[in-house]
Parts: sequence; structure tokens; C-alpha cells
Amino acid sequence: MGRTTRPSLDLSACLRGIRSSFGGSVNAPLSDEARQTVSRLASGDDPEVRLLAQALVRLMSLETAAEREARLTALKARLNDITLNADVRLVAVAELSTEDDASIAPSLIAGLPSATPRLHEAILNAVFSRRDRIPALLDVLEQKAVAPTALSAVQRSLLLAETDDAIRSRAGKLLTATNSAALEAFPRFAAALKEPRDPIRGNQVFREICGRCHQAHGLGVTIPIGPDLSSEFQRAEKTIIRDILAPSEVISPGYMTYTVATKSGQVFSGLLGSESPTSLTLKQPPKAGADSLPTDEELQVILRNEIDEMRVSTVSLMPEDLVKTLKP
Repeated sequence: MGRTTRPSLDLSACLRGIRSSFGGSVNAPLSDEARQTVSRLASGDDPEVRLLAQALVRLMSLETAAEREARLTALKARLNDITLNADVRLVAVAELSTEDDASIAPSLIAGLPSATPRLHEAILNAVFSRRDRIPALLDVLEQKAVAPTALSAVQRSLLLAETDDAIRSRAGKLLTATNSAALEAFPRFAAALKEPRDPIRGNQVFREICGRCHQAHGLGVTIPIGPDLSSEFQRAEKTIIRDILAPSEVISPGYMTYTVATKSGQVFSGLLGSESPTSLTLKQPPKAGADSLPTDEELQVILRNEIDEMRVSTVSLMPEDLVKTLKP
């Protein structure tokens, strides 16, 4: 590996190719120039390239303990610096999330009180991506530093269905499995059906919110996470409203949420995209702060021999807090 003038897209593909050749940590013989190149990329300006290079740094043990500690300290400071814009803090969350270290959890959770919605979502997704980070979250829930309502329906369901008795018991004392607030708002939203319609505003709402996971008449996400909504006009409008406000009441066949825990401690939730004798693929919603639509590379492929546990949830992957986002 040497200096390159190729676009970052080509460089990312190259790093992904190198990363995929490793099944685990290795002591790969590298020249001084190659080590310096990887280290330089791991601290560069391109977020995707930096994350890929950092993965190689960890796999090939190219970072000393002191260097790692200095890097993590800088990331934690960046995450909790409210003077920085959300995109910079989101990158810090993404980099901290890749660490295989339970001690990262308190630093991630510490960013919640000052987090904007996108950052809030990214932090919780990072916490739930590894089982060993959950106890730290339960600590702050018990201390009332974070409210249970901060968690999504899927996240609450994961805690309440945990196989670890201690975690499940603690979660059961803090959480409820359902959210009745949305259904309490149903009459107010249903009454709005009598008001004049605004197709231009509806188109904008679909593109900004619904189109992140759905398609309808050619609009929306490239790889659909949820059902195609082109035929929704054939359904009763009040039924559509109820489905939006309480998505977990009725889940369409084929759109159940699966949670897969790996032997390395990672946890993934999503819809089952496909499966083969050796692997399965989960389709996941766009990450917080994502500026582009999902691509095939963002589908989560999990080898069957790496699966420790898999279960289906009774909670929809669709957000349950749209009542807070949408107006009647």
C-alpha cells in the first residue's frame, strides 16, 4: 500500500477488499511505508475511509495502547462538544461504535442529554449494537438520567426479551412494552381527514419521512425496507392513520423484525432480506444522519456459523413516534 490519487470511492473499495480477507485479528507483515499509509488513512478527513482504515489498524494491531487511548479520548471529547455541528459528532459516534470495548458505553450514553434527534438515534443504535453495553444504559435509566421514552419500541422489546435474566429483570421494572400515547392521538388525526388536502405538502412528507424506508409510484428509497405503498389509496384512510400511529398493532407478513446476536457480542435488528444455507441478510433502516439512500453494501450479511441467537420480535421496525413528527 502506498500513496494514491484515486477517488475515495475506489480507496474505500480497496480497503473493504483487504478487510474482507481477514477472519480475525492477524499479525500481518507490513513495510514501514504501508503501516504509515494505513495509520494516515485512519486519521484522514473522509469518514468512510477512516472507519475502514481504523478496522485494519485494530485487526493488524498497528496501534499502541497509548495511541488508542489518545484517539478514544479525542473522540469522546468530540462527541460531547455541543459547539460542534451534528455531522462531526455523528462521525465520533460511528467511530466509537466500532470499538470492541464495553467501557465505551458510558461515554456514548453521556452524549444523550445534549443530543439532537439524529445524534440521539445514532448513540442508542451504537449502544444496542453490542450486548455488553446494555448494563450501562440500564444504569442511567435507573438513575433517571435518561427517560425510558427515549428508547424506540424495538429497543424496549429487545430489553424485555433479553435472555440474560439480570438484564431482563432490570428492564422489566423500568419499561412497558406498548406505547398508548400514539393511539390516544388517533381521534385528533382522524378528525383532520375532514379538512382540505395538500398534495404538495403530502409529497414532501413522503420524501422526507416515509420514503426513507418505503417506495410509492417510483418515489422513495432505492432498496425498500418496508412494503411498497403504491396501493395504499385502496385502503380506508382511518386504517392507514392507525397503522402509522401504532405500527406494531398489525405487522404485514414478511415484515417481522428479526434480532440476531453473534458469538462476538454484536447485535443486529432488521427485516429478513434473504437467506442461504450459509448466511442470512438483514435489511436495516438508514442510519441517523445518512445523506444518501441505502445501497446493497449497507445490507447486513451474517454468516450462520457466527450466529449465537436469533429471534423474531412482535414490534415493528417502523418508528412508533411519528405522532411527534407528523401533524394531523
